[in-house]
Amino acid sequence: MAFMVKSVVGGQLKNLTGGLGGGEEKGESEKTPAEAHGMTREEYEEYQKQLVEEKMERDAQFAQRKAERATLRTHFRDKYRLPKETDRGRRLPCSEASGSKPRSFIKKMYLLPTLAANWRRSSE
Repeated sequence: MAFMVKSVVGGQLKNLTGGLGGGEEKGESEKTPAEAHGMTREEYEEYQKQLVEEKMERDAQFAQRKAERATLRTHFRDKYRLPKETDRGRRLPCSEASGSKPRSFIKKMYLLPTLAANWRRSSE
């Protein structure tokens, strides 16, 4: 928290004082990564180690969850005798590229409005 306050207030104070006796200050491009984050070199190295450890931990958790999901998928596929999906999207039974649709599919599409209207009439 002190780091955040120092970075916010310190930057504003530097801007406020302007060029008063600041001839020996380094430019933004000459700062080391630790100085750019407002830390000492040791603090910055510790911070980088923590980031790497956290990333490794997240990756391990993700891999474990992924393996658990795969196990569940195979379990349910075996239990309900489901085929393994090779592609992710749901597709119509015929290819849209060829432009031909099976007659049964076309009949269902044309009969849907008629069936819906008949159903409404019968429910009233």
